[in-house]
Amino acid sequence: VKFTCFVFSLFLCFLLFTGCTGSRHLKDLFIVEGLGIDYYDNNLSVTLQGLKVNVSNASDTPLGNMVVNTSASGTTVSYAINNIAKAVSKRAFFGHNKIIVLSKELAQNDIKNYIDSRADVAICVSKEKAKFILESKENDANVPSENILFLINNNEETGQSILVNENEFLMLYEDKYSDIYLPVIERKDDESTVESAGIALFSDNRL
Repeated sequence: VKFTCFVFSLFLCFLLFTGCTGSRHLKDLFIVEGLGIDYYDNNLSVTLQGLKVNVSNASDTPLGNMVVNTSASGTTVSYAINNIAKAVSKRAFFGHNKIIVLSKELAQNDIKNYIDSRADVAICVSKEKAKFILESKENDANVPSENILFLINNNEETGQSILVNENEFLMLYEDKYSDIYLPVIERKDDESTVESAGIALFSDNRL
């Protein structure tokens, strides 16, 4: 029964964020490569980094060679994402998402409220605003989010940091005997690329 409910919930999420992709053209989708969540004045701000496919919205900010960043606010992450979808007139597609960046301010709340999907997507905490992290051009990389994920993965292999995905995070969250930990990243200024900044340990599900 639990498995059936999970499959049904997954199906509903798929409909919400992707629609019926078989009947849609690629130009109708905003293909997300990176997701950032910030906390502003008791409200949430979500930044999506997506592949540029016929980008024409003047409010979008082109980065690198292949992506564009778009942000919107909302009382929940879902509402903010829906507002982005309306602004770009595209359906958000998360099948290619590489990373979720949570700002330090956001992580000081119960971050379980913002992570509700069991997926193989990396999660990290940023010292600065998540939007500022995703704005990094990463030396004009085609897809900056991929570079950030590579940084975290490489640092785990060398023992300097860790790599945690959504599924692993939720397992830690549900295990009352385990500590929650996430990699920390930072970007020092507008000209800098993203760097590793250690590991964040959580107490009572808060940073």
